[in-house]
Amino acid sequence: MGEKITGHYELLYPSDYLKAPDLMGKDQTVTIERVEWDDIPQAGKSEKARKPVVILKAADGRLLKKKLAMGKNIARQIVEVTGEKDAGKWSGKRITLFGTTCRGVEGKQVECVRVRARVANEPSTREQPSE
Repeated sequence: MGEKITGHYELLYPSDYLKAPDLMGKDQTVTIERVEWDDIPQAGKSEKARKPVVILKAADGRLLKKKLAMGKNIARQIVEVTGEKDAGKWSGKRITLFGTTCRGVEGKQVECVRVRARVANEPSTREQPSE
């Protein structure tokens, strides 16, 4: 008999991109390293789409293995949190990621990652998102 599977079903399917279940139900404060273009696989399609992604660093300064795919909502939230509209100037800015639900492409409620201002009293040694 095989090994028993536990945990969120989304985590059974590895991805280079951060998903809400990677956050394990906790706010995660990270630092933006940079924003770059990436060719992201599209669900149900064979082609990839060129989209911006955010490269993140954990509290200890190491780069996270997963990237944050950045749609317009996340871009607007980062602008709101940082006060900076130029994505090239986001390096070094701290943001807090959290999992929630939002309306997906087909109009269904899906789990998603969103951004808010850093929690003021958050301990710096907090567990970081899955890598």
